[in-house]
Amino acid sequence: MNGNEQRNYRILGTIASGGTAVIYKAIQTSLDRPVVVKRLHPHLTGDAQFTHRFEMEAKAAASLDHENIVRIIDFGSTHGEYYIVMDFIEGRNLGEIIERHGPIDPDLALLLAREICLGLDHAHQRGIIHRDVKPANIMVSNDGAVKITDFGLAKLHQAQIRQTVASTMLGTPLYMSPEQAIGDNIDGRSDIFSLGTVLYEMMTGVQPFLAENYAAVISNITGETPRRPSGIVAAIGSAAEEVVMKALEREPGRRYRTALEMARAIETALGPEQLVGSRDRLRRLVTGWREPQSDRIRPARPKKRPRRKRGRFAPAAIAACLALAGAYLLWSDPGRLATLRERVAALRAPDPGEAAPNLLIAGPEAFPSAGTAFIPADPPPGDTTGGGADTPDTTTARPAAPAAGKNVEKPDAGLSGKIDGPPPAEELEAEPAANEPPAEPAAEQAPAAGLLEIVLDEAAAIIVDGEIIARGRGVGPVEIPAGEHELVCRTEGFREYRERILVTRGELSRRRIDLEQITGRIALSTLPGVQVYVDDVLEGTTPLAGFLVLPAGAHKVELKKAGFGTWSQGVFVAPDETMQLRIQLVPARN
Repeated sequence: MNGNEQRNYRILGTIASGGTAVIYKAIQTSLDRPVVVKRLHPHLTGDAQFTHRFEMEAKAAASLDHENIVRIIDFGSTHGEYYIVMDFIEGRNLGEIIERHGPIDPDLALLLAREICLGLDHAHQRGIIHRDVKPANIMVSNDGAVKITDFGLAKLHQAQIRQTVASTMLGTPLYMSPEQAIGDNIDGRSDIFSLGTVLYEMMTGVQPFLAENYAAVISNITGETPRRPSGIVAAIGSAAEEVVMKALEREPGRRYRTALEMARAIETALGPEQLVGSRDRLRRLVTGWREPQSDRIRPARPKKRPRRKRGRFAPAAIAACLALAGAYLLWSDPGRLATLRERVAALRAPDPGEAAPNLLIAGPEAFPSAGTAFIPADPPPGDTTGGGADTPDTTTARPAAPAAGKNVEKPDAGLSGKIDGPPPAEELEAEPAANEPPAEPAAEQAPAAGLLEIVLDEAAAIIVDGEIIARGRGVGPVEIPAGEHELVCRTEGFREYRERILVTRGELSRRRIDLEQITGRIALSTLPGVQVYVDDVLEGTTPLAGFLVLPAGAHKVELKKAGFGTWSQGVFVAPDETMQLRIQLVPARN
């Protein structure tokens, strides 16, 4: 990094380096916050066409503002060095989570995929395709937020990927859609296919198209149907399996039409009760709690009791508790004795958080040496590419092992469910003294609230949780209960915007929303040199660079060329359809 860059961003050290860029952890000095700086290699920036694409893609990606997308906060060039600055996310990428946990509980995997769908839909509505959806590009923060990174930037290093795959098996081709693998034009449904491969791997721990070399992977993607997930993990239900297999359809027209449609299918498969507290479940996945594969999480007791740290039980105490509880269960419900035995075995098992504590520390004591912020994650066995594409993960890396003698705080671990029946003796509430009046119930606290502000580019009805709160180009800041809410913006001639938003207590949540106009297309075929007018506005001269993209509805089209008669006609452009218009102009009569 050069001096000018360091004045804006104080570099703490290198996170990793790949074929396209070097990744640094830095401090944005103006706001005193950690950021990620990605600096492109100089041998790439010498190509004027590449740098132009970089600027266009970076601008497009920086326009995305969604809670499920890592935000780009700055980009530019200094003395010929091109860089991008992104938010720093403390957490783990999905590749690390899968490597650590193996198959993830199907419901939890669907919750993760739903959050990814919402981020993808936000980008697709703005015409931006990710092109490289894979576990290493999905972050789960320490507070359970799911975020997609490297949006829109995969297009920049596709040429380098093609130069490398002939000799090295990359991670990225494993998640390509069939149309992307053979070089066809792609749209948002390509990202949906890639997400389907990620969801398949989350549920089964197996990549659906894995093969020994690049050519075999492409052959699998374009010609083979992967084994059904339930054939690998029996606990995967039919509804979850249907979501995966529809996303993995080879023909784009048979997949979900939009990422939002896939998100709604996931919500239907899960049911509303599974969406409650989803963020807390994702947080536990990152901080060390492993979700149960079969048991559902039962509701907690109404009265909260102090949480005790999980400890180890003496064998004699375990045997006594098991005998006492077993006698009770055999009397009340013999079928639950097996469940109790499984839970007791879990108590005796090593804490899953002990093996790999989460140590994403921002302070200098976390760095193994001067100028190094993090040690990049080790690649899985047999992977020679460091986890996928030619650019490394930009927002996290595996921390260095703590120095000898330093205390390391382990993630909180505990049981994700509870055993029904009488509570243990130590948890029984004490009886009040004879002369002591009963305690008065605690007063109910007012629900926590935050603020919500929405700005639209078009006047629309703004709907929160099914109720219209405003009509126009925006609203707020307005007070709204903290938690998840469904935001809908609806107006005629534009696609309905729908998003799950999280309002945090005491904080302001902003949304700047560009509604997508419902359009159709005209494919025009006529003589060269013809001026094309639509609704009396000159759109260009033939041959046109592409389709005429127009708002759905009625329009007047006129074609004019010197020496020929003017052609004029009203046309109706259907939503999402292409009208073929072949016009033969007639020479003008003298």
